[in-house]
Amino acid sequence: MSQRLTVDWFRILADLKTAGLGIYAVSDLIDVPKATLMGWKNSGAEPRYSAGERLVELWCATVKRHRGDLPKEVAPISAAKI
Repeated sequence: MSQRLTVDWFRILADLKTAGLGIYAVSDLIDVPKATLMGWKNSGAEPRYSAGERLVELWCATVKRHRGDLPKEVAPISAAKI
């Protein structure tokens, strides 16, 4: 089984919380329901492109980091998902 790097959405949301933006504030700022954000954070779900881009832009601006600094995690590539 191969592996790939994916954005660690849990870490992005945790970083934003540490910076003072709770889940409700993030929800309002990127126009995504709180329940959707919780799915990204807790269940391993991934955002659609436009919502993910808004979250990445918010993370970059809030934590003063560049897109290349996004936290990543190793995700296995399953033959069943290909």
